[in-house]
Formats: sequence, C-alpha cells, structure tokens
Amino acid sequence: MDLERDLRTEAEGFARAVQQAEDRLRSCEAQRELTALRRTLELVEEEKREYSEKCSKAEVEVKDLRSTVSFSFLGAAAVCPVEELQKKLQAATNPHPAPPPPPPPPPPPAPAPTSNPLRFDHHQL
Repeated sequence: MDLERDLRTEAEGFARAVQQAEDRLRSCEAQRELTALRRTLELVEEEKREYSEKCSKAEVEVKDLRSTVSFSFLGAAAVCPVEELQKKLQAATNPHPAPPPPPPPPPPPAPAPTSNPLRFDHHQL
C-alpha cells in the first residue's frame, strides 16, 4: 500500500508540475502576444499621427483653394476669388431670359380702290 500511495503522491506531484509548466507556457505565450500587440499599437498610433498631419495640411490647402483659385487660360495665369468664378459659372449656366421680341410691324395700308391693278376701270378707256 505504501507503494500505491507513493505512486499516487508522485502522480499528483507530477500533475501539479505539468499544470504549473503549462501555466508558465501560457503566460509566456500571452506575454509574447501582449508584446506583439503593443508593438502593433505603437505602429498604428504613429501611422495615425502621420495621417492626422496629412489631413491637417490638406484641410489648410482646401481652405486656401476655396478662397482663391489659380488657373491658366491660353498661357496666361490668373488668380480669381472663388465667389467670382461661381458667379461667372452661374451666369453661363443660367443666362438671364432674353427680352421679349418686338411686336410685329403694322400691316401695310390698304391700297386706294382706284389704284387697284386687279380691278378693271371702264371709265379710263
């Protein structure tokens, strides 16, 4: 019985040792995973800062472009306020209605009855 009890005690001790080793292994794996996740987080945060800077610069450029637009027409460069360009565009796309046409000219006066060439006058013969 002592042998059986010794074997059981040894098996329980071995099981505890295996459990502790597995716990340490999981802890190491978790630690490695945590380290990798922290590195990834740092990279993502750096990327976020870079994109945030790019976004801020783009917003400033958009603001500048909205206040003035540079363009080249037939080799001549010009700078126009956006409002002026918008007015020109609106005028080109929505022209003012044309004035109504003038009234037609009055009909010519009716010819005098004696001067009608289609009428035969017996007295003139």
